[in-house]
Amino acid sequence: QHILTVDPEYIEAYDTLIKIYTDLRDAESAEKYRLEMERILTRKKENQEKFDEDKRILEEEEERARREQVRLDEIIKEAEKAMVDAEESFGKNNFRASLLQYGEILTHDKGNLVAQLGKVKCLLSLKDFELARRSADFFLRENRHSDLIALRSRIDREERDYCKSESFCRIEKLIAKGNMALKSEWDKLQR
Repeated sequence: QHILTVDPEYIEAYDTLIKIYTDLRDAESAEKYRLEMERILTRKKENQEKFDEDKRILEEEEERARREQVRLDEIIKEAEKAMVDAEESFGKNNFRASLLQYGEILTHDKGNLVAQLGKVKCLLSLKDFELARRSADFFLRENRHSDLIALRSRIDREERDYCKSESFCRIEKLIAKGNMALKSEWDKLQR
């Protein structure tokens, strides 16, 4: 009994007490210790089952997390390759292919700043100023990065320069065709 005060779940002590009380023909005391031992064994079994279930769940979660990490690593590698491909296409002046590749990256990672900048630069290189402006404005709603802000102002500047150069080219072509009235107006503007 002294052992049970120190360790109330020491099964061997209960077993010994049951034998002692059985030998002493004290069935009531023996039954009391047998029921207590049974309760403890049932609780230990339940605790072990809960532990085993928790362990199984934890192992399943770890396995699921490991598989998810492997998948994330694959996605990251694919994204890195797509980014390299998009940058290579841009470097080769294949702006349409690069635009498609940056668009694909953005469908999976909407906040990818490099892809956002790349898409706007492609549109700018294709002289699609309106779509470049709308795209930059859209990205700026989510990300006020200084590179996006600078690119947005570059769109307006390049559009002005492009329109101005297109106008000059048209005027020069008309003058070359012999439109003398236009030539005199042009000469006035040049002064």
